[in-house]
Amino acid sequence: MARGGGKINSDWLEIDYQRADAISADNLAYDATTSIKAAILQGGGSIGGIREVEYFTLDANNISFKYVTLSHYPINDEIQFVIIEGTTQIYGVDFIRKELTKISWSSTDTTVGLEGQLEAGDIIQIEYSRS
Repeated sequence: MARGGGKINSDWLEIDYQRADAISADNLAYDATTSIKAAILQGGGSIGGIREVEYFTLDANNISFKYVTLSHYPINDEIQFVIIEGTTQIYGVDFIRKELTKISWSSTDTTVGLEGQLEAGDIIQIEYSRS
């Protein structure tokens, strides 16, 4: 399987060039006025799926269980987790996908986690690709 990719801004892009819907230099409209990430988004939303953005207002159960459940199955682990009025978190360090649709911030699932940093009423944004 021919694979490639690289880092675009702070996001990693992994491409399987043998897939029929793969974006390559041949089918990516790009010029000096367009960022590569913007061109990819214009070319179909994301590599291999629809880019989904979900917002969660955390409640006592979320804080107790240390996860939220997504509405769809992510097709990969290229997931962004942002605390509104906060910063972007790091996959594997602060949060991780657990099972198929759960996004956990427990310190038992991650390197550090966000336990003690998140509280009921906080709003988080999770962005991911789905089919």
